[in-house]
Amino acid sequence: IRGEIRDLDVLLIGGGNLVMDIYREWPLYPLIYALLARSAHTPMMFYAVGAGPIRSWRGRLYLGLACRLAKAITFRDQESLDFVSQTLGIKRDKLLLSADPALCLSVEKQGSEPTTRGQLRIAMSVVPFYSPSYWPDPDAAIYERYVHSMAQVIESVHRCLDARVILFATNHPHDVMVAEKVAGQLADRSQVEVVQRRLGVQELLSLLADSDLVIGTRLHSLILSFVAGTPALALAYQPKVAHFYKRVGMEDYVIQLHQDMLIDPVLVRAGYLLDKLYCEKEAIRVHIQHQLRRLQAEAQASVDVVVRMAEGDS
Repeated sequence: IRGEIRDLDVLLIGGGNLVMDIYREWPLYPLIYALLARSAHTPMMFYAVGAGPIRSWRGRLYLGLACRLAKAITFRDQESLDFVSQTLGIKRDKLLLSADPALCLSVEKQGSEPTTRGQLRIAMSVVPFYSPSYWPDPDAAIYERYVHSMAQVIESVHRCLDARVILFATNHPHDVMVAEKVAGQLADRSQVEVVQRRLGVQELLSLLADSDLVIGTRLHSLILSFVAGTPALALAYQPKVAHFYKRVGMEDYVIQLHQDMLIDPVLVRAGYLLDKLYCEKEAIRVHIQHQLRRLQAEAQASVDVVVRMAEGDS
């Protein structure tokens, strides 16, 4: 691996919320690659990452060292940048606010205009929230409560908006299993469709562009909804979801998911916000386009850092 890294101009470590120790063994991996890059004399950077939480001394030690070995670190939200600076003590001169590169995608083919169809279409992503087969600190009771809550949200959506709900996954096969479990709790399964296969990026964007609204849990289901220009209600299962919606000025359309959540308040708030999203969808689409152009420009900051590093300007 070091031989491969030696042949590179720059090594990028990116692709998600990587500066964290939610998964106990994870902090070792960025450090291994940072050390290999150092020994190969290849500059390394963390590219448009998220950060936090870091709850162990081991996580602070390994991730702190990996960040110090990096020539630069760009972040997809301000909260992550502040967290790394304050928690790991990394100097701010190597930290830069950018944006998630997925925001620079584009929809190759727009779907039909939603108003030309009869029944509303709402795309929805779910996650294995505290699932014993997936979550780092699982709790079966919380997971069952979450599944029941999501099923009740779908029932409410169908009852109040007469909408067809399409359950989809961005890239996690566990999400499809949760979607099936949620659908199995519905009184009428015909009101929901579960997309079983793994969709490509353009297929996901097409699905979201062809939907009237989105209920998003995974961060990238919301980011891709943004790219598609479709208003989305965010279910914040981790802070990164709320951070994104705060950055784009849509924090009023976030429902926080937590261990002690009660089904009735979630239902009431989801119904209210979905109705508001639908009534104000045209104004929200304009807002999305304005914010999208701004974030795409800010995402370029990460690219500029890579170019300077590749040209030998550290």
